[in-house]
Amino acid sequence: MIEYQVGDIILGEYHVFQVLKGGQGIVYLCKVGLGTVALKTFNNTVAWDTNRRNMFRKEALVWLRLGFHPYIVPALGFLMVGEQPYILSEAIVDSDQRSFSLDTLLQERGQLNNNEAVVACWQIITAMIFVTRQMPDLVHCDLKPSNILVDSSGTMRISDFGLVQALSNPQAGSIPYMSPEQVRGTPLDARSDIFALGAITYELLTGRLAFPVVRPGQESSPQVISQALADLAKLHSTGYIPADIDWRVPSDLRAWIKRCLASNPEDRYRGWDEAQAALAYLARTRSIVLAQPPAYEVPPQLLLLKAFSFFTLGYGSDAWELCNALLDAHPHYKEGQYLKIVMLFEADGEEAQQVRNTYIDQLLATDPHDARFWMFKAMVTVPEDDSSYAYALECINRALTLDSQLADAWAGRAIIMASYHGTLNLASDTPPPPDDMIERIINDIQCAVALNQAIFDFNPVLMPIFIRCWRWRSSPDYALQLVSEGLSRYPMSTGLLLQRADILLDLERFEDAQEDLDRVFALDENSFQYADIQRRANQQRWPTRYGLSADNSTGWIAWWEQASQRERELDARTSAGYDPLTFGRNVDDYVWRAKYYESRKQLDQAIQEAHQALMLDPWNTNLLWLKSTLLATIDYNEEVITLLERARTLERSDFNIHRLYLIILIKHTRFAEAITECLSLSQEFPDNQAHLTRIQHLAYQQRGFSHNFGSQTGLDEALRDANSALRLDPRAGLAYELRGMVHIELGRYEAALEDFTQAIAYNEAPSNAYAYRSNLHLSLGDLQNAVADAELAIEANPESGYAYSIRADCAMLERRIVVAQADYDRAVQLESDLVPAYVGRASIALMQGNIEGALADCDTAIAQMTLFAPAYLVRAGVQIALGRLEEANADLDTFMELIPNPQPIFAVQLAYNRAVCYVQEQRYGEALQQINQGLQYIDRIIPIAQGTYSILLLSQRALLYGGVYQRPHEALRDTERALSIDSQIPDVLVLHATLLMQCDDFDGAFQAVIQALQIEPRHAPALALRGSIWTFVDELDKAHEDLTLALDLDDQIPQAHLGMGVLLTKRGELQTALIHLEQAA
Repeated sequence: MIEYQVGDIILGEYHVFQVLKGGQGIVYLCKVGLGTVALKTFNNTVAWDTNRRNMFRKEALVWLRLGFHPYIVPALGFLMVGEQPYILSEAIVDSDQRSFSLDTLLQERGQLNNNEAVVACWQIITAMIFVTRQMPDLVHCDLKPSNILVDSSGTMRISDFGLVQALSNPQAGSIPYMSPEQVRGTPLDARSDIFALGAITYELLTGRLAFPVVRPGQESSPQVISQALADLAKLHSTGYIPADIDWRVPSDLRAWIKRCLASNPEDRYRGWDEAQAALAYLARTRSIVLAQPPAYEVPPQLLLLKAFSFFTLGYGSDAWELCNALLDAHPHYKEGQYLKIVMLFEADGEEAQQVRNTYIDQLLATDPHDARFWMFKAMVTVPEDDSSYAYALECINRALTLDSQLADAWAGRAIIMASYHGTLNLASDTPPPPDDMIERIINDIQCAVALNQAIFDFNPVLMPIFIRCWRWRSSPDYALQLVSEGLSRYPMSTGLLLQRADILLDLERFEDAQEDLDRVFALDENSFQYADIQRRANQQRWPTRYGLSADNSTGWIAWWEQASQRERELDARTSAGYDPLTFGRNVDDYVWRAKYYESRKQLDQAIQEAHQALMLDPWNTNLLWLKSTLLATIDYNEEVITLLERARTLERSDFNIHRLYLIILIKHTRFAEAITECLSLSQEFPDNQAHLTRIQHLAYQQRGFSHNFGSQTGLDEALRDANSALRLDPRAGLAYELRGMVHIELGRYEAALEDFTQAIAYNEAPSNAYAYRSNLHLSLGDLQNAVADAELAIEANPESGYAYSIRADCAMLERRIVVAQADYDRAVQLESDLVPAYVGRASIALMQGNIEGALADCDTAIAQMTLFAPAYLVRAGVQIALGRLEEANADLDTFMELIPNPQPIFAVQLAYNRAVCYVQEQRYGEALQQINQGLQYIDRIIPIAQGTYSILLLSQRALLYGGVYQRPHEALRDTERALSIDSQIPDVLVLHATLLMQCDDFDGAFQAVIQALQIEPRHAPALALRGSIWTFVDELDKAHEDLTLALDLDDQIPQAHLGMGVLLTKRGELQTALIHLEQAA
């Protein structure tokens, strides 16, 4: 591997100005047209470590798939320089062009102030939220100050995704920032990274490590690492919190860090969203401005580079999708068109050749003066005869006429001439082309090199041609120099090794030639070119041993028999458990390695091996099947479809290929094609009709679930698909579930109940069907059956978060808040993306006055499912509590847009929220209308809602009757009705007492207040009202005691200020009395 120095140029354009070396890796900071970039690779100590190379490719893939975000250092591309891989990323440097991290900042300043630390954490969390939304199961595993770079504006940028999901070694990472579960080597999730952030935050605020068992970067030996891990495990086992969070850290920040650093993951923030919500609340109390990340515009050049990188990594579907998206946005972007052509060259066969030709012809029709288009036209023209060769030369010459500085065109012309004249054949007896042709090929390659010194790196076939021509030119020494230069770039290239062995044989350097041949045999023992050159070596080196003449192949036959024996021995060793990772580079070896990696769940490596096998034998249906099944495991459905289409063409009679193809079509949501194909195949495979019927049923069923339930058209189509699925299989439980869900949306509740009952009867795992039926019972007011079905759903599947969420909904209506809270928490724990549970938990938080918690859960629900209408309904209640009427009305409008005809239970909630908004907007008539409508729903449709919602609506109407309309007797009827439902609610008792006073029933009012205070002795409104009553009957001392305590508890109660004003007036303290009366007003 070449190690570059400052001043070197990599790939002809990356000018190295700084080299950063670590234990295993090297980072080159370079200047280039894109600005300042970093090229990351590994050094010679691990250069040929297969596992390390695979991990490096995985890091590149993960990093590239994350995309672009202002708080992440983006991976710009993946490049190969010879056989050395590089990850290209943005370089974060300071004004002195130094790589600058949070660790560097701490070294220079010691610590950050509180506001700076909060902003830094906010940016890190925002980045991690973005990251986990792209890849939900992603765990960084190595968050630490040195991996958080700081750009020139002071913005945090997370980097180094090399240990992402390093589950094969959960202890990978930096020891001082490891969570307890990481130290133990148990599975990790986002809470482990949250622990690391807590340790980082402590360090930012104090300048000290939270867990100082070893300094970062000083894990110099296995002994040091082992001791540090043991010390850290001991600290974690004691529940150690660094100095109980240093006294210099403010209490609110201290509490936030302590929760991040909790030893038990269950006691930490449950995810990045929750950690961010808590930090946002903390920032608001401190008036810290947390700006939203700026828009990140990605120029087309970077998208192009990213697409090319996916292509280089072997993920053609990602590359193809990104390239097409780029061309959709920029249809005339030339570089994107060039890349698409290059990718089209990867496909084999006549059909692929036709597609290439058509696309290039279309481009030439739009721009006949583009030199690269003509170059590609030349390359797509296979020079099989004089006519096609002449046309290829005509096209490439036209390209050079249009742009004589196009290095690729000079190289392309050399390749066309060389391939037509057999120069690519390494056999020693290949006749050379005419001398003038050799000169022209050499001249074209030299022109290409003069224009682009890195041309050999971009075009590996060029070097062997160049070497071969110099050999024919009788310059073996120069040819040997060239091939040695090529091997410095491609040390594992069997073609170059064979070229050098052949040259060394010309120079009679037999030992050196045999050394190269042995290396080739180790890399690919079945190479026929190797066999040919080895035979020549044997003839030249030991002619008496083999007794060979020019026309005698006895020695070759003997060698081949030995090689066959070696292959048989290899088969035997494989059966005996021989390590397949030591195999060579032929089709069988790649297949063995693919299956080896598959058995160990290392699917990325397995796919790479299967891909290499296909490169050698692209029309082998067994290989197509192998790669298809591997890709299907990780849902690369589009590429699987392409492979299976090729396999189906080659092996039409294999039903298994068709069956997998149909299933992948369904997974790729191409339902109509799957259904049509099932009907077509039923004619070809009558014996497999049962299989095809099941697949067709699955297509209808899945398509039904995919329709938009928010539109009438979507519901009609879903219903048709459900019925079609049931016609094919009348005992399909899932199809009944689908039809039941559609019937609910259409308001056909009885039909839905019948469908869910059928789903339960036919479904082997009926938990969801029980849960759906429970939810429907709940909506229709049948609480008893709702609770029973929820219990059955949990019994059928104790891990069903949805079932727990439904049972919590039932508990809410029974006003068993503690039970509901526990079930919602359990639901979210089981299914972190279960939106209804977040909404239910938000409702509880709102009832308990935890406004921030309610808002955080609502926002989480909406972020996960923007079309989940109940989340907007509950968030409207939160907005009302915050006094944000405009936002509340907007959320209620969104709810109505999503559900124009809501189920009864939602209609009641909607009526209550609308009424509260109208009251605050002084639209009392409309408020009263909403309350009456809600009460009608309760009385006539859902009597179970006579609990919470009846009390809320009756209390609101009583306030209107008693306060706005001055009809206290009607208001009293409402409070009496509310108290008949639940007589233990202090707020309702106080409202009832106030209305009794309006009706001059002071004894009744006093008794109601006393009852409220027995339930809650420090209930401020009740104390204020009792104080007012004491004042009225001239018990001024008792009045003063109650009113003073009420104001101490809540100085915003008008009744308390009014009572105190009257009391002080009676005492003659007029000036102070006036202040309280003004407050009351």
